[in-house]
Amino acid sequence: MNKAANMKARILETAISLFSHYSFGKTSVDDIVRETRISKGTVYYYFRNKEELFLSAVNKRAEEFFDILDERLQSCSGFEEKLTMYFRFPMSFIFTNMPILLEGMAHIPMSYQERLHEDKRIYQSKMSSVLLSVLNIGKEEGLINENVDFDRLVELINDWFMLSDVNYSCLDKERVVSRIERDHEMIIQLILYGIIKRS
Repeated sequence: MNKAANMKARILETAISLFSHYSFGKTSVDDIVRETRISKGTVYYYFRNKEELFLSAVNKRAEEFFDILDERLQSCSGFEEKLTMYFRFPMSFIFTNMPILLEGMAHIPMSYQERLHEDKRIYQSKMSSVLLSVLNIGKEEGLINENVDFDRLVELINDWFMLSDVNYSCLDKERVVSRIERDHEMIIQLILYGIIKRS
């Protein structure tokens, strides 16, 4: 990593840490400057303002999420294990490791909301692609009922299971994580039972 890339990464990691700990609203560029011991001019050289820095932070966390999800899916053997991982990992990761996204979605200025929602649509599209690839593994293994409409199933899962249209900032983190832990196992079994071929 060259010096400029290293400097930018340092600013970004510090911003992620402060946003996650103190929230978007309570973190200033001055806080980031103090923590990094980098001049304000240098911070503004890499990021136009706090909002741009926040959006970069969200994108960085999303990239990390997809990298980890891919690693976890690669380590699973077979369709059922991969599908179970697809369901279990994302929501718990988001609510425990991405408070920056949950809090910031409610507090970033309106002028940046559309960009944040566009990024969210990109992440949902990636999740749909990942799910389709997992379902195709089930199809290749001859496990999935031929009558299952993949497109509709993916849409249903992303709309409900992944809470794609929920305003996360309104949710109580502990309550949501508790719901995930309580309900997801049953839903996983219901979905598997509904789509796997029976002899």
